[in-house]
Amino acid sequence: MRRRCGRKVFFMTDKELKKLNKRELLELLAAMREEIDALRVENEALRRTIAGGEGDLLSATAMRVKKLYEERFGADTPAKPETEGAKE
Repeated sequence: MRRRCGRKVFFMTDKELKKLNKRELLELLAAMREEIDALRVENEALRRTIAGGEGDLLSATAMRVKKLYEERFGADTPAKPETEGAKE
C-alpha cells in the first residue's frame, strides 16, 4: 500500500497498515479520495483534448481529400453516387 505525505509517496506493508488508528486511516482514505478526484479531472481533460484533436484531424483530412478531388476532376464537390433504388 502506498501512502502520500505531501508530495512524497511511500509504501506501507500490510503489518504497518494494520497498526494505523482510525484517524490515520480516515486521513489516508481522504488523501486517496483527493487523488482519485484529481485523476478523474485530468482524465476528462485529456479525453476532451483527444476528442478535439480528432475533430481537427478529421476536418483537415476532409479538406485535403476535397482539394485532391478538385485538382483531379476540376469540380467543386464530388458528385453524389446514385443508388439502384434512385435509378428506377
